[in-house]
Amino acid sequence: MSAFPCVGCGACCRLVARAPETAHLDRGDGICRHLTDDNRCSIYDKRPTACRVDAMCPPALEMSEWYRRNVDACGRLHLEVYGTPMGG
Repeated sequence: MSAFPCVGCGACCRLVARAPETAHLDRGDGICRHLTDDNRCSIYDKRPTACRVDAMCPPALEMSEWYRRNVDACGRLHLEVYGTPMGG
C-alpha cells in the first residue's frame, strides 16, 4: 500500500476529545475545530502528527498491518458516529 485508504468520512474528526493526542483540537463538542462542513480538514497540510496515519505507525509494525488496523478502527468509528457501516 502506498497511502492510507481514507474515505474522508470525518468520523475520526468527530471524536477528537477521546484521545489525549487529539483532545486539544476539540472545539467543545468533541469535534475537531478544523473540520469543515464538507468533512474536510482546513489545516490538512499542517495537521498534527496524531492525525497522520503513516506517521503514527509503530516502528515494529509493518505499514500494511498498521493500515489494516486503522481501516478496522475507521469502520468502528463510522458505525458509532453515523450509525451505519462504512460504505453503507
